[in-house]
Amino acid sequence: MKSKILWASVIPAGFAIFSMLFGSGNIMFPIHTGKITGSNFAFGTIGFLLTGILMPVIGLLGVVLAKGDTRNYFKELPYPLYFLLISFLLALLGPFFVVPRCIHTAYGGIAQFTPVPFWVFSAFFTCSLFMLSYDHSRVVGLIGKFISPFKIGGIAIITLGCLYFAPDVISNLELSSWQGFLEGMQQGYQTMDLPASLFFSAAIYAYLGQVISTDSVAGRRQLLKNAALACVIGESIIAVVYICFVKLGASYAPILNNLSMEMYFPVLAKTALGSYALLLIAFTLFFSCLATALILVDLYTSYLHEDIFRKKLPRFVSMLMTCGIGYGISLMGCGQLCNFFVPILTYVYPTLVVFAIYKLFRIYMQTRV
Repeated sequence: MKSKILWASVIPAGFAIFSMLFGSGNIMFPIHTGKITGSNFAFGTIGFLLTGILMPVIGLLGVVLAKGDTRNYFKELPYPLYFLLISFLLALLGPFFVVPRCIHTAYGGIAQFTPVPFWVFSAFFTCSLFMLSYDHSRVVGLIGKFISPFKIGGIAIITLGCLYFAPDVISNLELSSWQGFLEGMQQGYQTMDLPASLFFSAAIYAYLGQVISTDSVAGRRQLLKNAALACVIGESIIAVVYICFVKLGASYAPILNNLSMEMYFPVLAKTALGSYALLLIAFTLFFSCLATALILVDLYTSYLHEDIFRKKLPRFVSMLMTCGIGYGISLMGCGQLCNFFVPILTYVYPTLVVFAIYKLFRIYMQTRV
């Protein structure tokens, strides 16, 4: 009997994967790829997709095949090494770096319209995270059904508008086709979405597990199929956005010179759509950052509650600690933490890539036996 696809749950789960994975770096790097590859942006796009999409897909499907259990996924590693790796990755993805960066990115859009102090906005943002993540079982559904449509809609409107008014790509002979391809691979690699995908796919598997019974072999196969399909949907949306963003970077390359990468998207939108687009940018950035930060707060809360405190304290205590750390770090700034985390990740990430490829191959072969 064929496994039934529960589209009413799979589609929101796919949207949730897009919203959880697609953050500020996923906007900057594809645009930068188009800027530096110029007329060879098509080759840069292919290279970007190979590393920016393929690597997260390997992680997503690997954890799904491991039945959404990250401990089972890393079971070959000695426990001390596993604990250190998970602790580092979740600290990086959670309140010690990415969550505060989300707060700063969201504030950058809001600050264009109101002089609200940063500490007030950060307090509002972290309180929102606390309230929205209070019901652990509903976080993925909340992102997929309610937050994602605003995020996807905002990005779609801005992107299509910029593409419509985009000038012709200026011929760029500085990079050959092969060099453009290699540059695209390097930029896609720098998104470093693989660590996030390992945890997000576990959340998606758990979310679908609420509506699909796993009491039978057929039920477990159905859950596996639906979770894998959700991963494919989410990454497919990201791939389409990447293709558009690389093209935008190539078309608007002359106006992007001498700009910091975080300013690419706002400048593109303002140039193509006018100053009225700034409100839409602020709206889109807010919901983009909220979706990413929400799942990361939930993941780190679960880590504190289950792995550190062994469920001896109420979950809301871990939530308070997670949000409190994120708020405090946001007030301190992310520069010093970036200098601490990024060099370490430079060495950890290649090893994680090799491990993810090995795990996907091994788990797949085991499921065929």
